[in-house]
Amino acid sequence: MKKILVIGAKGKMGSAVCKVLKNDYEIVEAKRNENWADFKVDLIIDFGSEESSVLSAEAAAKMRVPLIIGSTGQSKEQFEKIDRFCAGLPYLVCSNFSVGIVVLKHTIDSILNVKIDEIAIFEKHHRAKKDAPSGTALSLERFIKEKQNTKVQMLSLRGGKEIGSHKVSFYFKNELLEVSHAAFSREAFADGVKIAAGFMLEQKTAKRYDFDEIIKCKFKIKSNI
Repeated sequence: MKKILVIGAKGKMGSAVCKVLKNDYEIVEAKRNENWADFKVDLIIDFGSEESSVLSAEAAAKMRVPLIIGSTGQSKEQFEKIDRFCAGLPYLVCSNFSVGIVVLKHTIDSILNVKIDEIAIFEKHHRAKKDAPSGTALSLERFIKEKQNTKVQMLSLRGGKEIGSHKVSFYFKNELLEVSHAAFSREAFADGVKIAAGFMLEQKTAKRYDFDEIIKCKFKIKSNI
């Protein structure tokens, strides 16, 4: 059975990931005071923090194993360090492991065939989420701007126990079109992590992989994403 080292296993998202993976993989939970590079595992998954993601990248580089980073909020400098450490590895950095978000992008891609006057992204998350806008909202903004040079207004709300929802509003001259996605539990993202883990464990080519491409391949989604 393949071994997976999970960083942040006691956190809300990390524990959901462990729950989904435990029947198919041997889970090794990392503690802060341990030298992660000493573990003998086949894959590292990080759902700790922006700081731990850099340490996970360093450990993966020393162990020569694939890495999946799901923690968010990294600075430009932290991303640069992750890319340097993982230069010789298969690795994946993703802010949202929802299959539904990939399908949402597929829908947005078709909408952007028409010139849009204004676009707004509204995202809601639980009060404990540190980063705002969310990593998913920022990825949607980047995706939209790559397709159409239109100003995107970003709105964020933190409160309650909302797992996560994203709504994209497209304003035409006299019309409004909206598409949205909501996660009902963290298992929605953990299921996507399981798909990504299975894929990454099979990869030998050293590069930064893309979750959208993994899902498109698995479910045979045909689009320009």
